[in-house]
Amino acid sequence: MYLDSDTARCYKSLIPLPECRCLLLDVNMQPVFAGLLLTAQAASTSSLKLKSSAAVMPKASLHLLKNALSHTLLPGPLNASALESVLKILTDSNNAQFHFVLLLRDTQNHAFRGLYTYDVAEDALFLSYGNGPSRIGRDYVVEFYKYDSGRRAFLPVLTRGFVGSICAVAIGKFGKSALL
Repeated sequence: MYLDSDTARCYKSLIPLPECRCLLLDVNMQPVFAGLLLTAQAASTSSLKLKSSAAVMPKASLHLLKNALSHTLLPGPLNASALESVLKILTDSNNAQFHFVLLLRDTQNHAFRGLYTYDVAEDALFLSYGNGPSRIGRDYVVEFYKYDSGRRAFLPVLTRGFVGSICAVAIGKFGKSALL
């Protein structure tokens, strides 16, 4: 939709594009419109601010994920091929816009199970590499983690959803049909 900068009226002229998700915020930072690509005219108005979906959910640092993988989850020469494959996905220039999250085996054993990408629109994780369910909703996550590079350990985060500081998650033991 196009927004008129003077009256903030909406005109039905634009088709929704899933790869161009945007969130329109008013002066008080309250959501006004979400999900469609907006014109440059609307983005340049003084009363409205335009933020992309990536700005709404800040990404966990790729450097932290690389450290977690190489020092904690996949260390040593036995895991070299798996580490190389995951790092290739992380450093691929086409994947720069994604928020990556690691799947850990469970809350006690922080072993690597998979690499997932977060989709803001569906509020779910989708498998990019590894063994695990193809889709994980936030209802199936038992615990959220951030990576502490000083301790080289994953620390639990008290949250109920996916936030930008989340580097890893652990899911409960559900049947395959519940996760698909």
